[in-house]
Amino acid sequence: MCRYCCVPINLLVSINHFYADTDAEIEYIKEFCAQAGAEVAVTRCFAEGGNGSVELAPLVGLSDVIVDIVETGKTLYENGLDVLEDVCPLSARFVVNKVSMKMETERIMNIVKQFEERITK
Repeated sequence: MCRYCCVPINLLVSINHFYADTDAEIEYIKEFCAQAGAEVAVTRCFAEGGNGSVELAPLVGLSDVIVDIVETGKTLYENGLDVLEDVCPLSARFVVNKVSMKMETERIMNIVKQFEERITK
């Protein structure tokens, strides 16, 4: 005979810590979840334009391993993750075809200038 049954699972609550949230509010929610038997993962990925969302994936069981572009690995370490292996070094390139450079020189050079300003900050 078939039946419905309940199976215990590890409950994980993801808290999206927005810029307006206080540390006290986050702590209150974490304590509430702990009392209910749930693990808690706090992320600022939505408040910071997606930063931290990759690190959230293994915490909520969406992946066993992540591959991410990192400079220092700080965000990974802050989320309790360790680098298993460096895959390869990366560098950025700005590519413009010759026709576009001739036709849109001023516009393209403005973009290049904006990149240079942000890189040197």
